Amino acid sequence: MTASALLAALALGVAPAGAADPVPVGIMDAYATAGLTVRDCDGRDTVRPGYGEVVLLAAADVPRPVVIPVALAGPPVAALVDPPTEVVLDGSGVAFVDLHLDRVQEGTVTVTLGAGAGYVLDQSVVEVVFGPPEVAVDCTAPLASGHARQTVRVGEVPAPYDLAGGGAATAGAVLDPGGAVASYGSSVQLGGVDGGPVDDAFDTPVAGGLPPGLAYVDDRWAGAATTPGTYRFRVHLCAEADPGGAEPAPLPSGPAPEVGRRAAPAVPLCFGTLDAEVTVLATDGAPGAGGPGGGASGAGAVAPAAVPVPGAARFTG
Repeated sequence: MTASALLAALALGVAPAGAADPVPVGIMDAYATAGLTVRDCDGRDTVRPGYGEVVLLAAADVPRPVVIPVALAGPPVAALVDPPTEVVLDGSGVAFVDLHLDRVQEGTVTVTLGAGAGYVLDQSVVEVVFGPPEVAVDCTAPLASGHARQTVRVGEVPAPYDLAGGGAATAGAVLDPGGAVASYGSSVQLGGVDGGPVDDAFDTPVAGGLPPGLAYVDDRWAGAATTPGTYRFRVHLCAEADPGGAEPAPLPSGPAPEVGRRAAPAVPLCFGTLDAEVTVLATDGAPGAGGPGGGASGAGAVAPAAVPVPGAARFTG
């Protein structure tokens, strides 16, 4: 089309040949939390700055990237890291307005999206409420297992607990390979294959006295029971530490789309605790010469109640 023909078409209000229709863009989601709480195995809470996000979704193909202006207002804006002034919507059809706090800050941020070429908004203003900090990872959350209470004889091995395949923390966060919080919510089912070992990204440290002759590593028993008695302990499901013991290994991403992509400080994370008990019988089926609860140092002794694993000692190998 020549320049004169283009001007004539515009004067008549006719779209030039080949011109694309504006892409309809809507707000798919908007959420935030002022902070993320990590609860250690001993019940101590560490609160980290939270984040918010507005998720934009195109209702049609995006033939070429469009730039959408962003304006922010509200008390939490002063606590944001690099407050965004625009967002790019590309061929993926999804764009994120990321609101990352550098400190815990409650309040409401009003996000205003500006008009521009190549798109049309079905909503231009949304309020993102930074509510009180949420518990993202809770080591004290109860884990379930069909083998939490079991009985074996001397020389036998108990059934594994299958925590990653069968246990779910009541609250949790999942880390992606980049070490960023990928999703959080009221319930996270940790991935795994039923009957299979815990993924290499997980560790299962134990607090309390295991039956002599047995060790529990990577959600699997090793050795064999040697001493009759009843033994109570706790098994934690945690992110595996790196060889230096300073950082957790990355965990698989959650099912949510790329949400909450802020890089989070690496810390040891435990997702829940199983209260377990193993009773070891003598080979003749009796619980031991002293009977249940017998001599403290002889057969039939009940192991002391487990104590939480101190945070500094959870990943010492």
